[in-house]
Amino acid sequence: MRKNIIKICLSVFLVLIYMYTLSWMSIGSNNFYMRVKQVLPYSLTHFPLLSIILFRACNPKYNGLACQVDSLREFIRNRFISNNINPTNIPFHNALFGRWYSNLRFDKKKVPCPKSANVILVAGQSNSANHVRSLEYKNTSHVNYLNGNCYVLDNPVLGASGDQASVVPAIASKLNANKPYIFLVTGFGASSITHWSSDGSGLSMYTNKHLLDLEKHGHVLSVVIWIQGEADNGRYIDYLSHFSNMKSNMLRGLSSKQNVKFVVTQTSRCHHERDKKLNEQQLQLGNDKNVYVTEVTDNLDNSFRFDGCHFNELGTEAVATAISSALNNILEE
Repeated sequence: MRKNIIKICLSVFLVLIYMYTLSWMSIGSNNFYMRVKQVLPYSLTHFPLLSIILFRACNPKYNGLACQVDSLREFIRNRFISNNINPTNIPFHNALFGRWYSNLRFDKKKVPCPKSANVILVAGQSNSANHVRSLEYKNTSHVNYLNGNCYVLDNPVLGASGDQASVVPAIASKLNANKPYIFLVTGFGASSITHWSSDGSGLSMYTNKHLLDLEKHGHVLSVVIWIQGEADNGRYIDYLSHFSNMKSNMLRGLSSKQNVKFVVTQTSRCHHERDKKLNEQQLQLGNDKNVYVTEVTDNLDNSFRFDGCHFNELGTEAVATAISSALNNILEE
């Protein structure tokens, strides 16, 4: 009995160290105190919880690790990946750390939300979230929104999965705007459009919750930037139908939903050739007068990507230039 308890506690401790180590780089500060302050409370809180769950869930007839891993995975899915944020069938590693990072607030500076501001939503999969590389971009007016608060808009952005950088600060730096915009970013790595379009979609519900809260406080959603498609390369799905369902899910209950514009990228390329049939469907979305389709991102070869999929600094600059150009035309209308 004592040996089993020791094994379980040791396993939990090692898992938390692993999570802590991967989370380390996601903290937006070089200050040792700030890093420890952000990560340690979650480790201390979940160590006893994980220990209790594993101890109660493990059947003595199993010999150690197999039982512990199964129980741990189930616990993490229910505990860390909760609140309807995680969709089904996303790789476990992405789902776990997408949820883990969303718990962290980094050392972000909280700022007042601008009054009656227009909102720009950025959603999709990893290249819309914090999985790219980026130069530093100066931003003095636009803000990042999450859970009722506004923060300085810098990398990594709040609300999306990942621990690196986002295209959002680069896009914001290129807007020809004389007023501040609120950016809501909810991209999730490895997500298919089916994860956003399905009934009860956790990702769309998560996004919709924040949009409704913003509207309640007098802010209006103006534009949705949709960067997604890599996970649907070669699947031959009805992208148009799924896009329509995703749109309905995300905008449900918004009074301004009929006027919302969409900027959609032609995206399918990630470690493989572009899916031209998927691109054709993405282009067809432009038949709607409220949808603007860009040439990026599939026109960017591996010289714009650091791993054959995610954007490097050149890629982020190219994507931001194309999207901001479309945005400036929309926002000036």
